[in-house]
Amino acid sequence: MALFVSSLIGSTFDHAAIFWAALLAGAIFVLAPFHTQKVLDGQLEVASMQWLPLCFLFLTLFFARPSWWRGILSGLALLWVGLGTWYYGLFALICAGLAIGLWVLWGEFRLQASGLSSASASPHESQIAHYSVHSAVRRLAWGTLPIAVWFVLMTPRLISLAQTGDTYLGDARGEKALSSADLISFWLPNPNHPLWGASVSAFYLNLQPEAQLWNVAVGLIGLLLALLGAMLSWRQSWRWAVLALATAVLAMGTQLTVFGVATGIPLPYALIADLPGVRSSHRPNHFVALTILFVALLAAFAVFELLRRWRKRQAPLALGLLLAIFAIDGWAGSLPLFSRPVPQPYLAMPAAEGRCCRFHCISISPTAKIFGTRPSTIGRLSAVSSGASHPTRWCVTPPVSRPSATGATSPTIFLARVGPRPTAKCSPRSISSTGCSTAAVWAPRCLYSPRWSPQWA
Repeated sequence: MALFVSSLIGSTFDHAAIFWAALLAGAIFVLAPFHTQKVLDGQLEVASMQWLPLCFLFLTLFFARPSWWRGILSGLALLWVGLGTWYYGLFALICAGLAIGLWVLWGEFRLQASGLSSASASPHESQIAHYSVHSAVRRLAWGTLPIAVWFVLMTPRLISLAQTGDTYLGDARGEKALSSADLISFWLPNPNHPLWGASVSAFYLNLQPEAQLWNVAVGLIGLLLALLGAMLSWRQSWRWAVLALATAVLAMGTQLTVFGVATGIPLPYALIADLPGVRSSHRPNHFVALTILFVALLAAFAVFELLRRWRKRQAPLALGLLLAIFAIDGWAGSLPLFSRPVPQPYLAMPAAEGRCCRFHCISISPTAKIFGTRPSTIGRLSAVSSGASHPTRWCVTPPVSRPSATGATSPTIFLARVGPRPTAKCSPRSISSTGCSTAAVWAPRCLYSPRWSPQWA
């Protein structure tokens, strides 16, 4: 983040202001309530947001001086973000396309801020810096390079997606409304704050009781500084303000929701909601990770301008802002500790033989779509030999909840679609109480779908 800020507002005459601007931008990005929520939830792949600023740093350097190696590096960075979590990878790709569009139409992102001009650039770079139709066409040709790198490297996966459709990723369009940001959710005070967090959470959940992963708060101090930065340095920062606004709008999903009321006003996300790959992404509100990045950049412009105007009070002013960010936006109290008792189904299971246990068998329709929308648990599933009456069957543990003839119920199981991965100690054999012939496979996550009811063999 520090490198990113230095690249945007680099100046040779005030290194102290750049240092404080970079530090405060990093604090806003790291301590945003959305980010601390992911840390508290233990969602490490979503909490790992550090690759986003690196990705857009590479893009910014590419915009400054287009070259083959910078374009390839930018494409690799886009792909790298997606290796962490598909949400950030997909959303970063979309946002990179928007950034490239701004660059094609209006030129380099750092032209005003860092002093880069045609006088300091090579003749080739000077031609690219000019605002003309000819230079726009040249920038368009260059701008396709990072996106092309991403698509080339993703070709095997894209071919598989085209062939399988929603078979493996699922179709989560019905879940998007529950994970779309409300207009007011960006401006909420820190919902995890020890002093007012409970009141903020109660207020929002009263508006949207069914909302999922609803904490997309950006941070009050960060937002105020971002607005100030946009006003004080509009010529230098307007592109980042446009990207911040665009990602916030995309985070609100397919229609505008205000104070828990769905207005029916369509939003841009509706244009991409039905695309392959996007259909399985049921968390539009995670676009806010990019919003927070651009808010932090805008805040850096504000801090730089403030400290440049009050040179003699730089340290006290910067430290005061840093303390405010920690105390208001980032403070979430102590990390809660959880102690989970062993579920009764596991205690009731017979002794394991190697890595295998006894399973109950169920039958699943080949067209059943099972994907996770709720907290999951870890478990193992075993594929049952298929037959005419049971085309797709699984053995699962612990048993699925089902009433018996006496009215008693078995414990609950969380289910998932998985691919075969035989284990060393679980060769195909009959291990179920119903005598099913099984082949052990691995389930990375066992998920629950309330819209699907298993049929028992």
